[in-house]
Amino acid sequence: MKTIHSVHNESIKKITTLQTSKGRLLLKQYIAEGLRTLERFAAAGKNPIELYVIEALYTDARIIFKTSNPIIVPEHVMKKISPSITPPGILGIFTIEEPIAPIQCTQSSGLVLANITDPGNMGTLIRSAAACGYKTVIIIDGVDPYSPKVIQSSAGSIAHVHLIECSWNE
Repeated sequence: MKTIHSVHNESIKKITTLQTSKGRLLLKQYIAEGLRTLERFAAAGKNPIELYVIEALYTDARIIFKTSNPIIVPEHVMKKISPSITPPGILGIFTIEEPIAPIQCTQSSGLVLANITDPGNMGTLIRSAAACGYKTVIIIDGVDPYSPKVIQSSAGSIAHVHLIECSWNE
């Protein structure tokens, strides 16, 4: 059982960079947090690269991700790595999957999101697409779909769809 106590730890510094679009693009990783969201990720077969929890949620984290060894952090460290004002106490780091090229997409139905600039709206639309059974969401010139607000608003449904980001020309 690994524990990190300092906000100056290199892993903690790396995670804080994922709160920015530039950091996510550079590391090809993003943050998802909260029990409900992470349960949806687990249901979609997506396991975190790293999983951080406060001690009170250690057992829950082990139940959700049977193969993960969560890293325990105190609340002040969780507050540092979490993009939320009130951290839910469990946070996973996931890999941004290589997108399929729009031309290779074989889905007959999906959702196209064009110029969505509000992260909350994008997350809600992704959640709606997943609820309707759509497996593909194409994003044209919109907000970063891996921003913490989009992930939170999708309530973990983002793990159940393929995202394709492209321009109008593509």
